[in-house]
Amino acid sequence: MEANNLSTSEAVQVLIVPLQGVNLVIPQALVMEIQPVTEVRHALADSPAWCRGEIDWRGSRVPLLSIEEWCGLERASSGGRTRRVAILKGASKQVDIGYYAIEIHSIPHPVRVSPVDIQAVDARSDCELFQQSVKVAGVYGELVDLDLLESRVVALFRPSRRNEPEA
Repeated sequence: MEANNLSTSEAVQVLIVPLQGVNLVIPQALVMEIQPVTEVRHALADSPAWCRGEIDWRGSRVPLLSIEEWCGLERASSGGRTRRVAILKGASKQVDIGYYAIEIHSIPHPVRVSPVDIQAVDARSDCELFQQSVKVAGVYGELVDLDLLESRVVALFRPSRRNEPEA
């Protein structure tokens, strides 16, 4: 979703997805649903801390990820409230991931943007997932390397288990 991939008149809908201390900028077409989650199946043995486990979504199990944990960001406690997740459709052309979920801090907000609304920011993040820091319609955020994220998730979960219906 780089600015130079859009023509000057083309506008796209993105979601500003709040995490603790950082916003993600994700194309809205990839976000299937925002939902509360109260039950998480345990993570696979020997999985990294950013892999929280699996959740049920529309009769399937999908991996639950913490971008904050992956990037070493401070995580806020839920304070007794139900945590929310964003269910994303895989975007990578390199791997077939199906769907996965990321923990979010609060409700995302949609923004319609054109290339003039997206400004690269010189801030450098130590997180390998963040491709580019940007300012989108006045809000600072990070563009996520979805190919990297999704290839790592696929490596953790056997394709035969991914998104399979409950028995």
